[in-house]
Amino acid sequence: MAGSRIPAFFLIVVLSCLIATPTHAVDIESLLKKMEAAYLEVKDYRMLVDVEGSTRDGIVRKEKFRYSFKRPNKVRIDYEEPYGGTIAVYPDKRGKVLVKPWGMFALHLSPESSLLKNPSAQRIDQTDLGSLIRNISRSAKEARRGPLRLEEGDDWVRIKVLAEDHFRAGVLTDYEFLVDKKTWLPTEIKESSAAGIPERIIRFRDLAVNEGFAESLFELEGE
Repeated sequence: MAGSRIPAFFLIVVLSCLIATPTHAVDIESLLKKMEAAYLEVKDYRMLVDVEGSTRDGIVRKEKFRYSFKRPNKVRIDYEEPYGGTIAVYPDKRGKVLVKPWGMFALHLSPESSLLKNPSAQRIDQTDLGSLIRNISRSAKEARRGPLRLEEGDDWVRIKVLAEDHFRAGVLTDYEFLVDKKTWLPTEIKESSAAGIPERIIRFRDLAVNEGFAESLFELEGE
């Protein structure tokens, strides 16, 4: 019947609205604010960290460790691979990094010690999620050296950007940051050279937040 037909003009308007309205509409400013707000609620956390990097010789270097953090700056790292049984705590009573290899005496090292730095030149006091979120914000703003791209799924957001390296002066790094929409905290970092050569992947797993860590967790026996 002619009276029951939907006008063609009405259908065109509805379809145009559906096409023009994205399912997800996150922008970088709102994403950064969500991440910063989420981290403000974090008093302490623990997570498993997997690191996979490639050297210039093509050798794959893997690390796995349990990372514990308590505000304002207490860090404990329990290594599983490749230095299984080794524990590092920062800061010790001297403001240094206390490293206790399995079955050996404790070492008190400066955070600047070359024994502690990985190929990215990142120090142990630069490893918490708060520092990472600040670095993501910097990469998206003043340190950005290319277009910023956002990809979004039902439970994640990915930021892609070429920016000044977080820890190596004069180096450009192509970053991919994966953010979990449930926690609004980062869960993965992919780093490639400016030429697109993969360099490192860091994955954060089994994140547990606000467990109420005792101060003694960040003190080693014999310190």
